[in-house]
Amino acid sequence: QAACVLFLLAIPLLITTSSLLHRSHRITTPIALQPQTDDSDIAFISQNDSLHEKDSFELDLTLPDLSIIEWESMLHGHGMQLSSESDIRAARRDLLVKSLGEAALTDSDNGCISLIAACANHWMHLSMTIQSWMKVKGVGEVVFVDWSTGQYSTRVARLFGGESVFIIHANQSEWHLTRAYNLAASMASCPKLLKVDCDTMLSPSFLERHPLGALRDAYYTMSWSESPNERKLAGSFYTHKRLFDAVHGYDERIDSYGYEDLDLYRRLEVAEAVRLEYEADSIHHIPFEEEHFDVLQSNNQTKKVIFSPRFNIRRNHLLLKKVNSPWTTYVATDSGVVSKYAFRVEKESSFINIALAEELHRPKNLEALVGSEEYDRISNEARKIMLHDDCHIPWDLISQVSSERPMDEKSNVVHDSDLQLLTSVLDPDSPASRKLLIAVMPDSDAFAIMVALTWAVFMAMSRERLLVLVTPPALREVSLAELVDIERSRKRLLKSMGVDFRFVIANDWKCPTSVHECVENDTVYGELEELNMTAAPDLVVLNPERNSVIHFQPEYDAERNVESISKIERQVYSSFYPTKPLVKMIRKSGDMSETTVIFLSKNRPEKFFDVWLKDVVNNLMRIRASDGIPDSDKPFVLVCGANQTLINTAEAILTELNKVQLVQHPVISNDDNFRTETHYLQHQYMELELTMRSKRIYFDDYMPLEWKVLIKYSEYFKRTECEISER
Repeated sequence: QAACVLFLLAIPLLITTSSLLHRSHRITTPIALQPQTDDSDIAFISQNDSLHEKDSFELDLTLPDLSIIEWESMLHGHGMQLSSESDIRAARRDLLVKSLGEAALTDSDNGCISLIAACANHWMHLSMTIQSWMKVKGVGEVVFVDWSTGQYSTRVARLFGGESVFIIHANQSEWHLTRAYNLAASMASCPKLLKVDCDTMLSPSFLERHPLGALRDAYYTMSWSESPNERKLAGSFYTHKRLFDAVHGYDERIDSYGYEDLDLYRRLEVAEAVRLEYEADSIHHIPFEEEHFDVLQSNNQTKKVIFSPRFNIRRNHLLLKKVNSPWTTYVATDSGVVSKYAFRVEKESSFINIALAEELHRPKNLEALVGSEEYDRISNEARKIMLHDDCHIPWDLISQVSSERPMDEKSNVVHDSDLQLLTSVLDPDSPASRKLLIAVMPDSDAFAIMVALTWAVFMAMSRERLLVLVTPPALREVSLAELVDIERSRKRLLKSMGVDFRFVIANDWKCPTSVHECVENDTVYGELEELNMTAAPDLVVLNPERNSVIHFQPEYDAERNVESISKIERQVYSSFYPTKPLVKMIRKSGDMSETTVIFLSKNRPEKFFDVWLKDVVNNLMRIRASDGIPDSDKPFVLVCGANQTLINTAEAILTELNKVQLVQHPVISNDDNFRTETHYLQHQYMELELTMRSKRIYFDDYMPLEWKVLIKYSEYFKRTECEISER
């Protein structure tokens, strides 16, 4: 029995040992690899495919004769000893001399090439691409920097270990491309450098197709273009190591992606290096979904945020201009600013092919050099340039977009500014990129503005557009945000429709007649699609490839019945909520559920007005009598709309009839002329909200069509069986 127990306990250990020391490693996948016509022994993933972290692929890989347990222990600091950078370089050089010969390490036409790569937590891509690197004719060594806290170094060592692959584990939690690649280049032994990303695959004949030996002062790279493949490869280069070292490599003050490659190329060209172009079919980028995101760690939570290469490039460019000291000069003035490391290598090893790098010093980043306030200002400037140059938004509109970050009063959460919102949503490189809908509100009363607002939000939501509302002159002093509680309305939209919808408010549109009148000042205006709103929102067709401007001058369909109105339109309108000051005014009028509203149009003539008003009251009393309500129980009546003179006349007539109880609603301003000034729209909107909360509504045939549309939008009267009478 004891022997059986011992045997059973030993089985897991035997299985583990067998799997660790087994010489073959297989990964399976449904992803199809597309063979290249010019090189049959390399396969590229089709640009139409998207590689996800959960996907796998089929590879047959042979493990070297390595002690897996030793590699695992090395990452935990066991079996390691300190070593200087110069000693490691010397040991690596000796290894390559034995395998390649002394001549390969001299700066000559036939000198070998060090392929350098660095990444963090991209093991899946590396396990594909490193195979193509190893097949490139002329590569003397691969120097790979594992800039992560995981154990990807050991995986690489297991699969590709040997003197031709040198692995440096940096044990870093935040990705810094410039420092990672400078570290890789500093450990390269060959006289030429080929820099690639971990998602870059190469043709075996890559170096043969890009001769560099006789070109003593040149470098190869890929130009930035609109081709997804070529744009992702603009950071790869091939040059002489002495040229890279002469300009001190990448600028380590840049600690985020963007512009580090362009800055390096600019400094190489200042040093009179000649730029040459890669052949596009010899190098390929593996597309994968996660490349569009940055992963941020905050309060022990992982958050994905959309990554914007265009914004980062512009921001870092502006920051370097502000610092006004090129990296080449900066380091030449003080060589102590560059990153420094302590290294550990395996104590007893016949060759060095893995090392641990412990950071001792790093230079100040650009944000620290310019200060946080200037950093934020430059970031906003970069966003504006990107919106204009890449997203084709006019400068006039961009200048009105707020860069202030609002705070939620209840949760104390700081939201992105409108400027940040536009940048992230309109970014052409984002997988969720959208076009813009610029809605120019009508210069009219509150009824027309609320209909236009409903239509604009409906159109933006149904077409998946980001909405910019341009307020009319009538709202210049009373902004839309003083009519509608924007944040609460957004939450109501989210609750009723499941859509987290945000829009931006601008205060001026420079082209009231046509965008063509503004093209001379800003050519971006000419790229906008311009439409006049003359139909219901569900009938308007927008060009999906262009930003659109809509002027709301609607010809409202008065005959459009409730059933024909989209449910989404109705939901959008019912989500709008008045601002807090207006809500307080509305509540002062008390419960409106049993109140009858007589809404007078401002164009109502006074002739026969008393006759019409008496007819309204008699109709109301007959309805109540049919419901068994005695005349002694006087109904509550609110008179609104029109002008104050007509309202006073109506209230005098109703008082004389002595059949109703008048409801006095609060007045926003005591100014006699307020209806022609800033409070006019607020007062109209308040009266509209009071009307929607009432039991019955009477109106005359002079009411504007916009008002009738809003009445048809209201779901409130359907819930309360509100009676609407046009008399």
